[in-house]
Amino acid sequence: MANVFNTTEIILTENQQSQVIPEGSLNIQTVALSFYFDRMYLNSDTDFRHFYFDQFDPILEGIVDDFTKNTNKRAKKDFGEWYMGTNFALKEKALGKDIFKTKGELFIENATQQLYMNTKIRPIFINNQKLNEYAIESCIAFYYHIISNAKPELRFILGGILDNMLKTYTENTNISIGYAPSHAVLKVMELEGQRNSDWFKEISKMLGV
Repeated sequence: MANVFNTTEIILTENQQSQVIPEGSLNIQTVALSFYFDRMYLNSDTDFRHFYFDQFDPILEGIVDDFTKNTNKRAKKDFGEWYMGTNFALKEKALGKDIFKTKGELFIENATQQLYMNTKIRPIFINNQKLNEYAIESCIAFYYHIISNAKPELRFILGGILDNMLKTYTENTNISIGYAPSHAVLKVMELEGQRNSDWFKEISKMLGV
């Protein structure tokens, strides 16, 4: 039996709107997004994956280095308020018929004591091109939701996690689902542990460490 820490629903509608319905704190949502992103990225067609880099890399590049070289960025009010191009405007309540709906559950598998993200996507029958497009749009919606509600410090942490993941994808072309976010979260935990930040304390409690 698994212990579920976060459940997030993401909806895209025919009105070109998106909606994110999360459970759990923003701190835990940063981890949930990293595992959700990983599932969408690794399940997408290989020749489509560069679009994730096209969207996220320009706004995340160098954040990992800032953890040790320019930590004052944490205090900047506008830090991390990055907005990229998207075809689906994020709304509190998306209007119109659903054309894509996904539900992700972040949990620790008791047998392995590893974090895992289980995802369910509707509709099941959808052509690959549309599925790839909607998957990345759902990642962007989840990302927008967090940065729209998070303080600069948490946006900094989220940026560090995602930047680390993109580096892992670049350096490892054949990795299993869950490896990149697990590695990234642990790396950021090492750095945040030095500060004993609220994010570090809550994620440590979630992981039981």
